[in-house]
Order: sequence, then structure tokens, then C-alpha cells
Amino acid sequence: MTDFFRFALLGLGTGGIYALLGLGLVVVYRGSGVINFAQSGFALVGAYLTYRFHVLDGHGTFVSLGAAVACCAVLGVAVHWLVMRPLRTASPLARVIATLGILTVLTQAVVLKFGAKQVHRGRGAVKTGDAGINDDAVQFSLADQPLGQLRIARQ
Repeated sequence: MTDFFRFALLGLGTGGIYALLGLGLVVVYRGSGVINFAQSGFALVGAYLTYRFHVLDGHGTFVSLGAAVACCAVLGVAVHWLVMRPLRTASPLARVIATLGILTVLTQAVVLKFGAKQVHRGRGAVKTGDAGINDDAVQFSLADQPLGQLRIARQ
């Protein structure tokens, strides 16, 4: 029964993140009439900045989160003034394409800075019991019955 609560907490956390991103899309669309596809790019930049400040630079969790939010806010203001404000009289399609371009630039900037490999902290916030992940394999088991194994190719 404890595994149920552990995985319920993990699911609620992930679902909360999805809900916040969805609400942000709705608020931006209702305010501007443009679907902002670049919002996920800003979330990506914020996540990697939090990783950098917390893990690589050794700052505290709340300092890292605050600094990442501040950096994303400055980036958002810069994108608004440099890209979206000059397009305020353009067609909605042109503004949507601009947000797709911003998304592409943000994701590729993260790839250039941090590389294409997934980064992780080394330990999870919630202990998941029988589900284990390491560099070579991902294994799942439930009540000592193996459900399957997925090998990850190394490059």
C-alpha cells in the first residue's frame, strides 16, 4: 500500500506541473489571442537554470528556484520587447510562427549549453521501492514479479 502512495505523490506532482503549464497557455491565449508555443521552452530554460544553480554551483534549493524564475522573467520581457511587440499588428499566424521560432532557439540554446544528454541530480526526491534506474538499464518489478526490462543504448 505504501507503493501506491509513493506513486500517487509522483503522479500528483507531475500532473500539477502539467496543469500549471496548461493554465499558462490558456491565460496567454485569452490575453493576447496567440497560442504561445514558446512557453514550454521557457519552462525548459527554467528547469536547466535551476539544475545549474543548485547542482553545479551549489546554491540552496530556494535560492536556485528564485534565481531561475528571475532569469526566466528577464528572458520573457526581452522576448516580448524584441520579438512579440514589433509583431503586435501582424497576423495571428505570424505571431504563432514567431513563438515556434522562439521555442526552437530556446531548446537549441539549452542543447548547446548543457549537451543533448539528460542531466540528473543522482537521487530522487521520492524513494520508489522496486523501480530502479541506473546508467545501464531501467528495470521495473511489482511484488517480486519482473514486468520487463528496457536496455538503454550507450553512445
